Amino acid sequence: MGNSSTGSATPSSSGWLIAGLVDYVAHFRARFHSMTFPSTPPQYRTVNGVAIRYQLLGKAALHPPSPSKLTPIVFTPGGQGGLDACELQSWLFEDLPDTVGMVWDRRNTGASDFSIDGALEGEGSDDGVVPEPQLQADDLCGLLDALGYGKVILVGNSSGARMSLLFALKYPSRVKACILMNMTGGHLAADVLSNEYYIQYATRLRRGGIPALLNTPFFRALCSARPENRARIEQMDAAELTRVFDGWAGWISGSGDCPVIGVGKEQIASLSGVAGGEGISYMVVHFMGHGDSDGMHKTSVSEALAGLLPEERTQLVVSEMPTVWIRAVRAFIQTTVGTAGDTHAAHQAAIQEAKY
Repeated sequence: MGNSSTGSATPSSSGWLIAGLVDYVAHFRARFHSMTFPSTPPQYRTVNGVAIRYQLLGKAALHPPSPSKLTPIVFTPGGQGGLDACELQSWLFEDLPDTVGMVWDRRNTGASDFSIDGALEGEGSDDGVVPEPQLQADDLCGLLDALGYGKVILVGNSSGARMSLLFALKYPSRVKACILMNMTGGHLAADVLSNEYYIQYATRLRRGGIPALLNTPFFRALCSARPENRARIEQMDAAELTRVFDGWAGWISGSGDCPVIGVGKEQIASLSGVAGGEGISYMVVHFMGHGDSDGMHKTSVSEALAGLLPEERTQLVVSEMPTVWIRAVRAFIQTTVGTAGDTHAAHQAAIQEAKY
């Protein structure tokens, strides 16, 4: 595996991802010149019967050549955040030749449709419920197809990294590179996230049906961002929706012994030899300290993940300093799209330069 980089910095007061980004944002803005690039307004495409909101970044977004000639760089945030939560990740995008950036609302986030379509139509887990992040990965593949794009660079943070990893497992021939940031793992993460994302809503449904669900802050926000969601959810069968939430929760809660939430050791190791995935490069990034504040986003999780990925094509960056990890990620993207020299040498040069 490529060399790990570790930078020293004062830990943030909170291990929670959003709180921990405040200092990084201020530091980044002070250190790096302001970067602006053109973008399209947010727009929609319907894939798999679900309206997905997305936005394109960069000159190629406004004056696109043939889409097949572009490498899309897709940024997916953590938690249940939509494209409006992608600011920090979108700063990692440089308007490089032959690239286009994309931020998006996964299904059931932001202003995309809330939908369980497809959740009961496959074998995604022991109970036959396809995990939500797998459905989101399928949606992303459909969106890329609809836009005419080929291979993609995936940049995911926390839950966005989980979805990106699932995308690479199912669609390896569509991936040039994966940048997996701050992944969660362990029994605490399995318990907390299964409740935060799903169990609390299944409980609401059992106690008060669809009206009780719609009265929660998260679902009020979904319906505010996309008013059509209220009518969609009101038409859903409460028992069926409860079954889906239970299945999604079980997929997470049962993965406490996995290297990362939702993805087993054998699955990750399979990326070394999966057909179509031979050329995928990986960067595993951890910038949240040791995860002691929340016990979920831990350095050990990122290190374990990097150790299971193909050694010769994987870089690990562990640093709380934005001057280290942001430059390392940008160097990785540059080399992946061919605007820099040797990948490993460029990564290490960027890391060393950022330390001073």
